[in-house]
Amino acid sequence: MSIDVGNVDPIEVGILTPSGRFLVLMDSETQCEGVSATGGRVVITPAISAGMYWDAEGKEHVVAAFSEVGTFRIYVSDNLETEQDGALATKHRYVKQHPSHMVVSAGACQKRKS
Repeated sequence: MSIDVGNVDPIEVGILTPSGRFLVLMDSETQCEGVSATGGRVVITPAISAGMYWDAEGKEHVVAAFSEVGTFRIYVSDNLETEQDGALATKHRYVKQHPSHMVVSAGACQKRKS
């Protein structure tokens, strides 16, 4: 899936899963497998995408991003923490309708080089 993001810089990408969990796929510090951004375009490959979330104790977890069936909300912003609903955010939908398309293992997330 490809999303035009225009002049958003830096680009941060997150998703809200059908169960309500917010996952970060890419931010200023980390980039997960299955997502890339170049030339004003974000490319997400759901079958291999990983995402991160933090539990109540602050522990980081890396999971398969699109492992649920249902509608995902994809957020692209220059700052996911402050702009999920702001003017610089763009929201898109991805619908996964069949469990046979399930992703059962997560890729990796790596720290981005400064």
